Amino acid sequence: MTVFYLLCVIVSFLNFTFFLVRMGTRYNVYFTFCYIFILISNLGFLAANLSVNAYEYIIATKILYLGGAFVPMLILFILSETYNVEIPRKLKFVLWTISFLVYLTILSIGFVSIYYKTVSLEIVNGVQVVSKEYGPMHFLFFLIFYFYLAGIIGVTIYALFKKKKVPAKLMFFLTSMMVFGCILFLSLHKFNNELDVLPLIYVLLEFVLVYLESQVCLNNIQNMLAKQGIQDSNVGNIVFDKKGQYCGINQIALDYFPEFNRAKIGVRLDNSTESFVALNRALYSSSEDDFSRVVQIEPNYFRFRIRKVYRRRIFIGFYVEVYDDTGRHQYTQLLKNYNDKLTEDVKLQTVHIEQMQQKIILGMADVVENRDNNTGGHIKRTSDTIAIVINSYKKLNQTGHTAQFFQDIIKAAPLHDLGKIAIEDKILRKPGKYTDEEFAIMKMHPGKSAMIVETIFKDVVEEHFYVVAKNVAHYHHEKWNGKGYPMGLSGENIPLEARFMAIVDVYDALVSKRCYKEAMTHEEAYKIIVESMGSHFDPGLLETFKHAYPSLVEYYSRADNS
Repeated sequence: MTVFYLLCVIVSFLNFTFFLVRMGTRYNVYFTFCYIFILISNLGFLAANLSVNAYEYIIATKILYLGGAFVPMLILFILSETYNVEIPRKLKFVLWTISFLVYLTILSIGFVSIYYKTVSLEIVNGVQVVSKEYGPMHFLFFLIFYFYLAGIIGVTIYALFKKKKVPAKLMFFLTSMMVFGCILFLSLHKFNNELDVLPLIYVLLEFVLVYLESQVCLNNIQNMLAKQGIQDSNVGNIVFDKKGQYCGINQIALDYFPEFNRAKIGVRLDNSTESFVALNRALYSSSEDDFSRVVQIEPNYFRFRIRKVYRRRIFIGFYVEVYDDTGRHQYTQLLKNYNDKLTEDVKLQTVHIEQMQQKIILGMADVVENRDNNTGGHIKRTSDTIAIVINSYKKLNQTGHTAQFFQDIIKAAPLHDLGKIAIEDKILRKPGKYTDEEFAIMKMHPGKSAMIVETIFKDVVEEHFYVVAKNVAHYHHEKWNGKGYPMGLSGENIPLEARFMAIVDVYDALVSKRCYKEAMTHEEAYKIIVESMGSHFDPGLLETFKHAYPSLVEYYSRADNS
């Protein structure tokens, strides 16, 4: 028997130590007293078993009854806290007083006969034989015990039918264990008249407390917040366990989501409301320990700040802060709408300005073309055909150039002969072939085109368009072999945009009728262009021209028919 009592003491001590380690610096007074009284009581049972005379036995009895006097009351307090059933402070004070007075009568054993009238102890054949005659307070002790048992059952029934905030599984487990322990204590107060089973019941009760203490952390939101060092009475709070099962909510969050009044503790939220669906999705939407989600729950917007809760590095649940984000969202949406409207207005103004620029460009080109009797429609045709060639180039090449670059080339094409406006009419409008002197003057028009582009467009249009327009105007008569004009550039020193312009400029000149020549066929023009690749034109654009050729023929056919 001594071994039995010693084992109970050892297990009680280990449970108490485990409790202290789990709780850290934050102790729940009811749990703490319960563990202490159980450990002291089991020490009393061990001391009683080792007693060799009545005096020692009486001292041990006073120690072992510490648990019987206070533990039932503490269990009542713990369960009421777990079930969120508030016991008034005055009533708690009365219960503490009653338990203390009962224990005072136990301390009177050996002095007065109100608890035990007589106590005797003999050692017979090495076996301890104890004889006791009970006094009136012994009966009162069990009456008070029944009172606490009734209180435990009453609190459980009240929580079940009124509060509805306690997991049914937890309630069933706790109630079953308490009732089982009480029945065992009352029916087997003595086992074979030798072994007292109460230390075993105490040990079983400690295991229940271990489980219960882990549940209180999640079932009682205020306790959970205290354990995590998080407390903000101005923020809505909702708690879930690691399985996503609902554990608790404070009043602010409940005001936001009244549907939680019918939610069951210890059960995952169903998908019957928008808020339940949003929370179920949000909890597992990130692997981070602290993250936020903004959701719309008509007619409002809410921000959930979700933090994973750990105890001793073990993940135990989620703590959700709820913020009404409706005002901020409305402001953000208003600002977005204003920005969108502003952006749209800017786009419209930009389009309007670009259209004006293009009209100015085309207008200037028309002025030049109207002075030149030899190139009727040349500017419009080259503006259209350069788009055909560029589209073929983009289809055949993985180019590093931007879409804006190619758009700028097409837009700048009408400016390529702008410098002709500075050429005298007697040369520009001459119906025949130029003399060497006249041709030398004509070769000056690319440089003059570049000067006009710089004068009109620099610091007025976007830099990227200005650069492309100037290059197209200045270098479209350069040749790949360096024998062009006005700068004599060769190879890739000639800007790509000018190399495109050179092809469509020459092709249009070949297939168009001039006052000094007849139009060539497309086949003849095709042969000349292809044969000139590597001398006049960039050989890297050969495949581009071949690809564009059918579309060029089709374009000129439509133009001739119209």
